[in-house]
Amino acid sequence: MPSFTMTHTAQEVADYVKRQFGDESGVQVTDTDIIRWTNSAIRDVSSQKEPLKSIATAALVANQVQYTWPDNILQVQAIRVNNQTVKKVSFQEAEEYIVANDPDNVVIGDPIMWYEYGGQFFFYPKPDKSVTTGIQIFYIPAPVMINALSDKLTIPDVYFNAVLDHVLGQAYEMDENFEASQLKASSFTNYMGEDTQGSTEYDVYPTITVLPEDM
Repeated sequence: MPSFTMTHTAQEVADYVKRQFGDESGVQVTDTDIIRWTNSAIRDVSSQKEPLKSIATAALVANQVQYTWPDNILQVQAIRVNNQTVKKVSFQEAEEYIVANDPDNVVIGDPIMWYEYGGQFFFYPKPDKSVTTGIQIFYIPAPVMINALSDKLTIPDVYFNAVLDHVLGQAYEMDENFEASQLKASSFTNYMGEDTQGSTEYDVYPTITVLPEDM
């Protein structure tokens, strides 16, 4: 697994931005501003670069079709059942397939498709056996927001300069220095286009909740 570090704090962002902006006393650019803009940068980096990747596991339950996502999910990349990738389809595609091929919805076996509905995901057909940790979800986790300047940034250090560009650009915009703001915004956009994703992966293993009413 590629290695990375997350060592920078929001305080470092604040120190750099206030120094560059010329407001080290924080009269114009407040700590609240820094935290808000830093969280905005974290969200943008997480959604565009997908630097953190997670794997959730859960038990596959016989005759159980409905499961609940991990709490921190941002984007699903793949679902495997018993180490076999299951095809993602839309709810409408699943309904049309079932009506055409299994109108009584009685088929059981290894799932061949999954679809999402109402914040949960469903398999077709119903699993015919229970397997501990039979489900694996490969996903991009939602980033953790910071609440104080002492907090560490929740994205890898390789994106620290991008965070600085974004936050400083917001400070310039607030000051109506639109030329400087645009330069920082362009720098941030360019940085997001660079290929740094491959060096920053992080796998964690949370669990998925099986709904008790569906057991």
